[in-house]
Amino acid sequence: MDIISTLGNTISLAKRLKEISKNVSEAEFQNLLADLLNQLATIKVEVADLKDQLVALQEENKALKNKEVNEAESFSQLAKLLQNIKVTIPSSINNGEGETTNDFFSIFVNIQKQLVTGITNKAGEPKRTLWLYYEICPKLKVHGVVSLESIPGVEYQRFSISKTGEEFLHHIDKKKLK
Repeated sequence: MDIISTLGNTISLAKRLKEISKNVSEAEFQNLLADLLNQLATIKVEVADLKDQLVALQEENKALKNKEVNEAESFSQLAKLLQNIKVTIPSSINNGEGETTNDFFSIFVNIQKQLVTGITNKAGEPKRTLWLYYEICPKLKVHGVVSLESIPGVEYQRFSISKTGEEFLHHIDKKKLK
């Protein structure tokens, strides 16, 4: 850095002044000059430390940017994968409108609110909820976007959105804003 070389030159000048001051017998001048040299040396060490910290922060910043790019690529690949997995939705689940086909990506995005609160296999749940629980959520779990939780004190389990699923939805929302 230029600051370090400037400080080095300043220290050299101060040393030369000290040499010149030997001819002058003023002890006070020599003491002040010695203090100046000490302060400049301390500053030089501190600037070198700051330079090292700056290099470390630049490397960390680069790593974080690479991680963000890798996550975006990973989420884009996951979206494509889920878009290519098709499922037939029975008419009993589809409000009696006949069988339809949809992809897992669209279903995941459409049921995100349910996944935040959880989809259970509790007795008495509507057919659609049980279909999501048994047919959709296990396949989404394989891809890491939902997790299966045991609920203490009850005989049913719950699928809910995983941390990866939350980050995936965040990525999807960010892409919508672009």
